Amino acid sequence: MEFLNLIIKFPLSIAFLFIAIRIMGMKEVAQATAIDFAFAVLAASIVWDMALEPKYSIWHMIVILVILVVIMYAVDWLAMKYNRAEKYMIGKPKLIIKDGQVDQKCLKEERMSIEELESRLRVVGVFEIETVEIAYLELTGEISVKERSK
Repeated sequence: MEFLNLIIKFPLSIAFLFIAIRIMGMKEVAQATAIDFAFAVLAASIVWDMALEPKYSIWHMIVILVILVVIMYAVDWLAMKYNRAEKYMIGKPKLIIKDGQVDQKCLKEERMSIEELESRLRVVGVFEIETVEIAYLELTGEISVKERSK
């Protein structure tokens, strides 16, 4: 009986997880913020645990995922409504280079070496830090760069 329960419950749980993620409007991995990633991991963990635990029914899983979706919407709403909430829950881009000078404090906070910064700059076509007018470390981990006018 437990085996049959697992055969039915696990595929249904995966289907409900996909539906919940679609409802939450998860972004592509490259665009996901830390909070998006945390909710995705949490949802997957809940589904996995509840699917394998016989004492939980499929309805328990649905209720938990619905609550998770509601919380995710509430967090997104708060972040859109209040700048201060957005700053704390989602974060904001960080100025990492200004007028060719690297903000060493920002590098240290982000646990990024100068070599990693240079590598990320090369990916966007910048080969010399001194040519950068301004650069931001975005929430997605990408770097936005404006080079000095020539």
